[in-house]
Amino acid sequence: DSDEYAYKTTVFRVNGSANQQGDSASNLTLEAGKILEVEFTNTYDLILGRMKLTKNVAISGIGSITLDDVRSSLRFRITGPYNYNKTFTGADLTEGGNALLLTDLVPGTYIITEETTELDDYNLIRTEYVKNAASVNGKIATVTVGPSKTTEEVTVIDFNNIYEKKKGSLKLIKTVTGDAQFSDIKGEISFGISGPDGYT
Repeated sequence: DSDEYAYKTTVFRVNGSANQQGDSASNLTLEAGKILEVEFTNTYDLILGRMKLTKNVAISGIGSITLDDVRSSLRFRITGPYNYNKTFTGADLTEGGNALLLTDLVPGTYIITEETTELDDYNLIRTEYVKNAASVNGKIATVTVGPSKTTEEVTVIDFNNIYEKKKGSLKLIKTVTGDAQFSDIKGEISFGISGPDGYT
């Protein structure tokens, strides 16, 4: 068996006759002084590949984050053999909730570029992808997709984004009225402030 091609059909014809299905020709008569020509033609299909792109997110510092928090900001542009050029969004990460499964890919080299848009609540501080069991910083990954003879044969590429929560500023204004001035009572005033993620 070929690693790249899958056998599909065989046809034959005798002395230029119409094609017949099968890989054997029988009941042929060879006449004296004549040539008996039997032509066999095999058809093969290219074995196509499968690629799975997974997306994971993590928070740096205080807070928490899920993929759904940033899904709308994600885009992946994938280019490859025979002018393959497609763009996918976070909404396409439906395989297991965080992955994109691509099938029927012509084997070869594919380039995956992650593109992100600005978020209201988070800053993207790092993007990395996993290649050969090692994390590589960057938004552009080159992947070689091979033939997938079974559904279990899948080329996997993992993209990980590290975010930090955007921070704001709180301005507290204290006004003193009546006979006292602020300078007279400032030592007696204190403020307790609590907020999200255990801020206190």
